[in-house]
Amino acid sequence: MVHEAAELEARLNALKLCEVQHEANLGRILQLLDKADARRREETHRPGRWNRVLDNLEASLDEAKARLEACRLDMAWTEREREKLGQGVSAEREGEPPPQERQTSAERGELPPLSQASLEAARDILNMPLEEIGALTLEAVALVHSEVGEGNETPRSPQERRLLGRLELANQWRSAPPAPPDGSAFQPRRQRTLRAAVEKIKTSRLDTLTPDEVRLVISCHALLTRNLKQNPREERLKRILDGAVKVLRQRHGSQQHPACS
Repeated sequence: MVHEAAELEARLNALKLCEVQHEANLGRILQLLDKADARRREETHRPGRWNRVLDNLEASLDEAKARLEACRLDMAWTEREREKLGQGVSAEREGEPPPQERQTSAERGELPPLSQASLEAARDILNMPLEEIGALTLEAVALVHSEVGEGNETPRSPQERRLLGRLELANQWRSAPPAPPDGSAFQPRRQRTLRAAVEKIKTSRLDTLTPDEVRLVISCHALLTRNLKQNPREERLKRILDGAVKVLRQRHGSQQHPACS
């Protein structure tokens, strides 16, 4: 019984730390929503761009709220079990199990058709703790965004909406990326696609861009143009991509790549 009490106490302490993290995530997303809403009011000529940003951030907000609520329910369950143990009642797990981070309705559904690389990347993104989303690189976000984030249509499934929300959150909430683990979908060899494309653009070799590079360039430009705050590297990258995207629009038509509008 002493061992069980120690386990419950350790679990409760861990859940309290999780609650603090979930509250912090929620607060940061609310701040991003306020900033995006202000930009929408300022840029009245481009309401569609900021409406999409707000819609996607709201998907992340729903997820953050669900995770905070699940954590609090789990804390309440653990506290009840600790009280039972203190009263000499066995803390066997009867009835409903602890909520923990159980799947919410927002997490159910199928992902849209994606290439193998993007599918692996999407699964990695969906499995990440929410607070680690900011560590994704621009290249990693653009890889998935180039296939799932270009259209203006409403996401077809809750899972797709959750993925778009996390992509938007990563785009607005990036920090210094960690070294990718072995087997990660974000290995440098996959991120090199965008860097190779940028090198071709800088040396006026647009004709040599592959279809994958074109999609990544357009998607990356779309992400950068709706960033609430850009660092110097991103500002420089956007300037490089600006001219190339104009040429690509003229060649392929803006209807093919609505994300850039």
